[in-house]
Amino acid sequence: MCKYFKHCCKINKLLKKEEKIQSEYLNLIKNNKEESEALLAEENIERNIIEYEIETENTMYYLRLSKKKCLEIPDINNEDFWITSSLDQNRKILSNKAINILKKQIHEDRKYYTDLVIQVITALTGLIGVLIGLVIVLKQH
Repeated sequence: MCKYFKHCCKINKLLKKEEKIQSEYLNLIKNNKEESEALLAEENIERNIIEYEIETENTMYYLRLSKKKCLEIPDINNEDFWITSSLDQNRKILSNKAINILKKQIHEDRKYYTDLVIQVITALTGLIGVLIGLVIVLKQH
């Protein structure tokens, strides 16, 4: 769960950084009408870099989690699951479809183990109750 929060924090920082860049360039463009095209191009480059970082962070997070849980990772040659990165044409990233499938698999895996833990706790609670009852009966005789 801690890794999930770290992942969310990274994504949120990048999104805030993107918003900050957008507002900074908006002010620069308002003040420099003559250089607006060059400023827009600079802003676009900076925002593409942030988008690349977000894509990479999401891909790495879900791949690490899937490998850790021994879940099936989508085939790299399947274009439905892997798309070309927005900034690096030689790099593949997970598509939204693949991320959603991995999220579902991760959720099912967590649910399975949570249900298992709940069953064990329920059984142990019953066993403790039986032992307490047995001790009370033995003390009375």
